Amino acid sequence: MGCVCVKPKEEEYKFPIPDDVDIPFSQMLHYVHRFIWQGNFSSPVEECLKSSSSRARVLNVKCGEGAWLKDNAKLYQTADFFGCDITATLQYDVSPSFLKADILDGLRYYDKNTFDFIYLQFGLYTENEWRDKVIKELVRLCKPGGWIEILDCENQFYNERDTTSRLGQAYRLYLESKQINPLVSSLFEEFLSNTNQIIKIHKEEKECILGVKGGRVGKYLLQNIVTTWKNSKVLISESMGITQDQYDKLIQQFINEINKSKTSIKFVRVYGQKNDR
Repeated sequence: MGCVCVKPKEEEYKFPIPDDVDIPFSQMLHYVHRFIWQGNFSSPVEECLKSSSSRARVLNVKCGEGAWLKDNAKLYQTADFFGCDITATLQYDVSPSFLKADILDGLRYYDKNTFDFIYLQFGLYTENEWRDKVIKELVRLCKPGGWIEILDCENQFYNERDTTSRLGQAYRLYLESKQINPLVSSLFEEFLSNTNQIIKIHKEEKECILGVKGGRVGKYLLQNIVTTWKNSKVLISESMGITQDQYDKLIQQFINEINKSKTSIKFVRVYGQKNDR
């Protein structure tokens, strides 16, 4: 396991962030994460996805608008891609099949041992839901010898200042009020291991500087945090005992604080292979 603080020069890398200002923000975030990791996944499945003889089947759980699917469908045209999410927001012209479904209810449309690779990003579930429903369903759907990968973010900051600390704590308490562990990514290895069906479990981390000191990556990541916090403004401001106007002012203080410091956040990928038993 390694953690790397990311502020690279984009021109030096295989997967730069596009310059097109017309790209939707949700799709741009996909390119940001692809740049951070210099790839769309960490599991050793590229050879499988490129094989024309086996025609791999790939499932993206919580695919959102389909940016990850679109990108990979172009890169690996001999593989079949499938996406599922609780809402039908798939917006891009992609070849994958889409299933409107909630993994918490089980993806019974798909038979067991169907997919060579399953990728899930940024799932907001309780610990019990992760352990008893999500992980079990991922394992059920994965073929023996296939791979499961989870991308998530640690909901905590490093080298934080006062306003960042205050708002970060308020957001973590907000998640906990919904029975969501804001640091659940630290448990993914345990969840996979406890199934007794996943082997070769790995964890990788990337630490990214937020705001202007983190370059374009930092700016997009900061924008995403601000958008997330603003979307929860009513409940978080109420829990903090402040008005919504005061909350908005705190958000602006947070932005100013981030852009003057080198506050960072970590992203985590955990992946493993289903055994052949």
